[in-house]
Amino acid sequence: MKDCVPASVEVELKNEPEWATSEKPLVADFEVKIPGWVSSAGRRALLPAGIFSSTEKHIFEHTNRVNPIYFRFPFLKIDDVTVELPAGWKIESLPKPQDQDAKAAEYILKVEEKAGAVHVSRTLRCDLFLLQKDVYLNLRNFFLIVRSGDDQQIVLQPGAAAANN
Repeated sequence: MKDCVPASVEVELKNEPEWATSEKPLVADFEVKIPGWVSSAGRRALLPAGIFSSTEKHIFEHTNRVNPIYFRFPFLKIDDVTVELPAGWKIESLPKPQDQDAKAAEYILKVEEKAGAVHVSRTLRCDLFLLQKDVYLNLRNFFLIVRSGDDQQIVLQPGAAAANN
């Protein structure tokens, strides 16, 4: 969990997952505190949409590829995150939804306001294993879309009561 967040993080497991069986999906509920995750921009605050996107930050940065592309295993990452806003803060703007389906890989990002909180839903699916280098540019472009979607900012601003504090 700590490897997925590109910042110092405090993590507490809140449930007891089904560790002993492979029949059910492994579901773990965490309480996460990320000190300093929100950055200041004048009177506004900026919160990155891709909270657990550290592992995709630097994938396929180079423009050229010499060797075939190998993924150790297919994966599906589903992030369902709710960030409770401090009292008096409100959402000024939210990132645009993303839905990129490349058949063997898919990226979906949806950010919405829910009762004084920000709800981020992010899905990244990669059903790839071994690819020839000639498809590298398409794969790289897909992950550039993932990176730019994750880097979008949720803009927060203080309400009248919070601005006076």
